[in-house]
Amino acid sequence: MDPEQRKIPSIFHHFAPDLSTGILEQSPEIYSYYIGGSFVYLDQADILAGTHPLYWNAAIVVDRKLDILKLVNETRERLLKLTGIIQQECPEELFQVPSPDSEYWPEFDAVRFAGYDESGFMRSVVIMSLEYFFSDSPRTRSRGALNIYSYEDRRVYRSNRPGRVECQILQASSLPNGFVILHDQWLYEDSMRPYDYRRDPSDLGFGQTTDLLLGGISLFQTTYGERITKHVLNVHDHATGEHATAKSLLNSAFFSNDYTAWVNEKLNSYTITEPPLPVLNSDIVLGLARQTALLSDTWTSEKLWDHDPSRSAETVPMKFVERYEHDIMTSAKQRSPPIEYGVSREWEVTTVEDSGKSFSMLCKETPFAAWELEKAVQASAYYPWVRVPRISDSDLLYFPVVEHELESDIRLRYIEGGSNNWDDAETLLHVEMVKAEIMLNAYKRSLRNPAVQRKHSDELLGSLLEKVAAKETTLRELYGDEIQLQPGVSVAIEEFLDMQWIINNERYPSLRQMLDRAHEDLHEAQSGPIVFGLGDASAPHTMVSPKTAQGGRKIIFDSYELSGYRPLMLDVARTFYFDVFFETAHLSNLTSRGWPRVTYEVTKTTIEVTYATNYDWLARAIADIKMRYLINPLEKEVESAGFSFDTLIPELSGNILLLPALYQDFSGRPEDMITCLVNGIVMSRCRSFKDIYIGLQNLGFDILMI
Repeated sequence: MDPEQRKIPSIFHHFAPDLSTGILEQSPEIYSYYIGGSFVYLDQADILAGTHPLYWNAAIVVDRKLDILKLVNETRERLLKLTGIIQQECPEELFQVPSPDSEYWPEFDAVRFAGYDESGFMRSVVIMSLEYFFSDSPRTRSRGALNIYSYEDRRVYRSNRPGRVECQILQASSLPNGFVILHDQWLYEDSMRPYDYRRDPSDLGFGQTTDLLLGGISLFQTTYGERITKHVLNVHDHATGEHATAKSLLNSAFFSNDYTAWVNEKLNSYTITEPPLPVLNSDIVLGLARQTALLSDTWTSEKLWDHDPSRSAETVPMKFVERYEHDIMTSAKQRSPPIEYGVSREWEVTTVEDSGKSFSMLCKETPFAAWELEKAVQASAYYPWVRVPRISDSDLLYFPVVEHELESDIRLRYIEGGSNNWDDAETLLHVEMVKAEIMLNAYKRSLRNPAVQRKHSDELLGSLLEKVAAKETTLRELYGDEIQLQPGVSVAIEEFLDMQWIINNERYPSLRQMLDRAHEDLHEAQSGPIVFGLGDASAPHTMVSPKTAQGGRKIIFDSYELSGYRPLMLDVARTFYFDVFFETAHLSNLTSRGWPRVTYEVTKTTIEVTYATNYDWLARAIADIKMRYLINPLEKEVESAGFSFDTLIPELSGNILLLPALYQDFSGRPEDMITCLVNGIVMSRCRSFKDIYIGLQNLGFDILMI
């Protein structure tokens, strides 16, 4: 018996003393059982040293999907004995697997169940079925997808190969009951490699569950377990042409030397039958960048799970408002508006007590109180966790105080800290995944509502068109009669608009010509799809909660003053620009700049720019998230609503140009202005969905069209 198999009696004893072949054979029968986690992977000395997180992972395989429901809902005590859990992560009355007549039933393949053992260590188990692996009936999703019904909401996993692959990012669907469906998959692949050709093993990573199936210990040697392992290995070897090894596994960083040797021996014992994909031409491979964040395949449900987001809206209890209006308060302090829109007058944070309970609220004085209240109420019908204010007779607004961090503060801290803080990176990626989900669902809700499509956005669009048409006046309001291009070099606004641009040796039209083209494109928005949008859901307007009990984070947008019914791509543009081009858009907020973005020369008629295209892995991953989980899924929704998706792209690209050209004020910062205008100018050429990817690639993001 090999050393790792000799561990099994010890695992039986420490993992679940009540575990036996008898309990496995009870109904529903357990066909295979895998155990993993740091208690299995580490040497005893490392376990005792306490330098690594200690936890158990498990995977249980039953016969049919219906048996998963029976095991969790009907034989919970047995499941607790099987897993050694004494304190469930979620109360039993709340954690019930949806029944076959539930709308959730077709959407998941497996269930994640978790809790704590008698020593307080986390234990989690994914319960799957043989039906999932070997059913002959056609499946609606790819065979590599594994959709898991889960209480925990974890979407980002750190890789064991930092510098090559930093992390895996999986999509999730939030459900109204507080649970999520995690869209895991067997393999996470570098989408820069064409899917029809063989991939380098370093460009792939096993998913969380398949990682356990291959790297964990099978407590009961069964033919079913052997078949599942071979099934998964076949997929890997088909894609790579090479056998998987211990280093292929996400958790291999925890493996002791003995355990690594054992895993390698186990994986090598399998004979793979599926032929590998053909090899890609080496010249093509050399021309492709390599992704350092592996994202799951895009998956969106036809359903809108949360039919009423307003249920999660937050408001101030009326009794605290009444005590404040009667001057019964504990403390109060003035503060400036966190976001300047020109309509906020005065803010006050106050704490009020009642019956021993205290409540902090933000009191806002504004001449547009009723209008802002209406905007918040409207937003709560489309977006979760909206803070709906109370309004007083004197037109004061009262908001619940939410002491969350702004996403922009987290990202600035990450950049200033050398772009190597994993906790901040994980938070930002999770936030971007949640934000894409929230925005997409809000847009779906609008696009599927005929009443919304009859709304008019003439006033908003008319104001925007006037601003573009009066570009000289707009620029004078920002910069005066002349605009500074270099220290000591300024030109008249008219001259600036007529200068030609050369970016990385490629010639572009004058800014005047590009803005005129954007004006024409924006006219077309009058006949396009309408959505209720926030106007700006970018990082400076996104508040991020601490981790919730479920491991996720709440996302709260901090202002609804710009929200309303508007053309779809007008709403997407601002969030896309300020999040994707965050570093360049916020250069003035960065105290240290590790590398120059641009060098440029100015002549009487041209601005010639050399652009350094070296965004870090996190920036590229965020750009990929925007494209993969927000822009791409919109195509199907737009087409279903009766519109052409590609005809909307010029509206998006034109708006991306307008933001640095006519909205941002770069007075005294000519290099920042040139840098941001380069982003807008390059993206303004995008006339189709494919062009967006080309524009991002030209700007250094190295993401490939999916």
